[in-house]
Amino acid sequence: MRKLFIIGFFLFRNILWGQNLLNQIVYSGDISLLDNLITIYQLRDFSKNDLRILRNTIYAKYGYKFNSKDLQDHFSQFSWYIGTMTDVENELKILDRENIALIQRIETNYPKNNELTNELIGDWYFLVQLLIRVLIKLSHYIEMTAY
Repeated sequence: MRKLFIIGFFLFRNILWGQNLLNQIVYSGDISLLDNLITIYQLRDFSKNDLRILRNTIYAKYGYKFNSKDLQDHFSQFSWYIGTMTDVENELKILDRENIALIQRIETNYPKNNELTNELIGDWYFLVQLLIRVLIKLSHYIEMTAY
């Protein structure tokens, strides 16, 4: 029973974490959050430009020097950024490549993808909330029958 609660908690936590992803990474430059696998839900409110910045943040954390002035200016505001490398492909981890691939898929299908994402995420979010409610009721039932 506790395992189900833990699973429910982590699913719900990931939903809330997605809401902060945009501000913490794209605008505040908190690259530590890129050490996690990004989900489609976490990207649902991103604009096309925010997706571009997020994708390039992964390259920036390895020191990629951007040819694009707007990207170079954006990342130069963060103390962790040292843009000296012209190729960081060999530096990327598997997690980085998976995150980049997801972001690129969304960028490619934007805004059509945004409508689909909102529809899918809405259903998924509803199911997670329903699961949490069922787990709570089940735990109450187990507690009542245990005595």
